[in-house]
Amino acid sequence: MEDSVRERQQARIGSQAEVEADLVEVIVQNEIDATWHFAHSIRQSNESLRETLSRQAESAPEINPVLYVDRDDATVVASSDGRYDGRSLSAIGYSAPSDSLEGDDVSVSLRVDEGTTSWVFATVVDAEHTLLVQVDLDVMAAELDPSLNGTRTRVVNSEGLVMLDTKTGGRRDTARRGAGRRFICRPGGPGR
Repeated sequence: MEDSVRERQQARIGSQAEVEADLVEVIVQNEIDATWHFAHSIRQSNESLRETLSRQAESAPEINPVLYVDRDDATVVASSDGRYDGRSLSAIGYSAPSDSLEGDDVSVSLRVDEGTTSWVFATVVDAEHTLLVQVDLDVMAAELDPSLNGTRTRVVNSEGLVMLDTKTGGRRDTARRGAGRRFICRPGGPGR
């Protein structure tokens, strides 16, 4: 009888892990797609650049800030709230996107700053500009709140660094050590 209960519990946890993994993939892929689509729609907007960036930042509670960056010198040309305009990425605590970022690539890096852990999605807008969208992991972690009491969901990169934790939002020493690490993705998900 005890073995049967244990097997059911393990099956339920395994099933929950699959659901959470699928949800993480959907959430991350949605952010990748949204970043890419937004970057490619900027040129077609009739609004000012700041208005366009502000609208994007206001579109979701987890997004802040949105930065439009000069690729040559890593200076913020415009930001969603204007605070970072004209400042270098390094002066405001951001890593410059990789020079290898091109075409449809979207890089995702971990950023830890003053108690806030975020993923920063970056993609090329054109030959001279890159778009950075910061996504607060506390908000994302709330979307992944596990349905099984006493469990947690962690997203771990290939090096074993915690990139997101539903209990802490990613605010762990391993996340701090992982800050600045990135991976490159393509919009549309696997197979597209």
